[in-house]
Amino acid sequence: MELENSPRYIAMLGSAYATAGNRREASKILAELQELSKRKYVDPVLRAYLLASMGRKAEALSELETGYEQRSYLMRWLKVQPNFDPIRSDPRFEALLRKMNFPR
Repeated sequence: MELENSPRYIAMLGSAYATAGNRREASKILAELQELSKRKYVDPVLRAYLLASMGRKAEALSELETGYEQRSYLMRWLKVQPNFDPIRSDPRFEALLRKMNFPR
């Protein structure tokens, strides 16, 4: 698989743009990720990484809830993934942590 077509690479690149304050490029990357998802599976947690970095909290939380329902292996990093720092205090995020039985 080419790195450029890797959903993980694309999501992390978009997150880097968002973190650097380049919203325009982050939005382009999100569109690219959404287009890619029409051709192959894109883990919802990867979309959540990017959305949380962009400050789109409600959308990020929805993607995480989908990740939980789909039993995404990436959910195991929920408690420690820095991309989710902006949404940690949200009750929906805290509810996901409880559902997954993460220690407090």
